[in-house]
Amino acid sequence: MPRALMAGVAMHGKWAHLVVRNLTSTRPDNDGFNLADCQNVVFKNIRAIDYGDDGVSAHGVCCYRVDGFQSIGNATGICDTGDSITSYRSVYIDRCIGFDLYFLDRGRCSIADAHIRSSAGSSQIFGLPLVARGIRASNGLGNFDVPMAEWNFMMLILWQRSMREMLDNQRNAIGDRSAGF
Repeated sequence: MPRALMAGVAMHGKWAHLVVRNLTSTRPDNDGFNLADCQNVVFKNIRAIDYGDDGVSAHGVCCYRVDGFQSIGNATGICDTGDSITSYRSVYIDRCIGFDLYFLDRGRCSIADAHIRSSAGSSQIFGLPLVARGIRASNGLGNFDVPMAEWNFMMLILWQRSMREMLDNQRNAIGDRSAGF
């Protein structure tokens, strides 16, 4: 029987009025921080490193704030779904293979003072006034604020190769996840 996907930090249900500080979560299969239907949660100085899915993700009807977040080597940097209301400040995203920022459904999100060093295959940040909102986006070469189309095709090829490698490692129960995506 396959084992369940694990998140580094999971809060589901009626969690409310919590503050989580100075926490680094590394290497489970699913999300670094996975929240569903939590209210008034604050994260300060958190990091999610080398996850098979999202660095942080909101599901259902979440309401939380993040002040200081690093997402490094994950499939997705930040993913918000459902009717979530989220706020992110002082964000650093690097080496994601799927999406840097992925906002779905009907929720509301704000992000400020972010540095996104994009190596992702895709992004849902097209058409936003990034620099005016304090968000710096760069490609894997360190070139800032260039159109994502310049490197998307190559990153999609790299993402597909990395996903196959990750799935092979999971299938063969290889525990060493030191290889970057």
